[in-house]
Amino acid sequence: MFGFPLSYAQQRLWLLDRLTPGSALYTIPASLRLTSMLDIPALRRSLNEIVRRHEALRTTFSIQDNQPIQVIAPRLTVDLPVIDLQHHSPEEREAAAWEQAALEARRPFDVETGPLFRSTLLRLTPEDHLLLVSFHHLVADGWSLGVFFR
Repeated sequence: MFGFPLSYAQQRLWLLDRLTPGSALYTIPASLRLTSMLDIPALRRSLNEIVRRHEALRTTFSIQDNQPIQVIAPRLTVDLPVIDLQHHSPEEREAAAWEQAALEARRPFDVETGPLFRSTLLRLTPEDHLLLVSFHHLVADGWSLGVFFR
């Protein structure tokens, strides 16, 4: 296995993650409201193209010679599960969407098996969707979110 050394910031986050296994403390959750007819297969392809272009989103972390290393997968296909909330009343729909977003934000990552990026699409109506994305802080930060959403 060939890997790359961790940056100083990654070393700290990796160690903190090891000290709190199964924790979502280092998850960066975000959401984007999409208010138009949505081509879900095109969105799925777009997310996978972003993953293809950005090695950080294909990175996992392992141990080699007693040192943490970054391992970059040559390819990674991410899923885009779709949760349909259209059957709820409008009030229940919003509450269910934000409950789902909170659940996703609390879901931990496994930095060794990855992926360290995931997405879920909530369908509220045919023209109203909420895209939930989560990143492990080892592979993204606040600045990265702006790049991702642009």
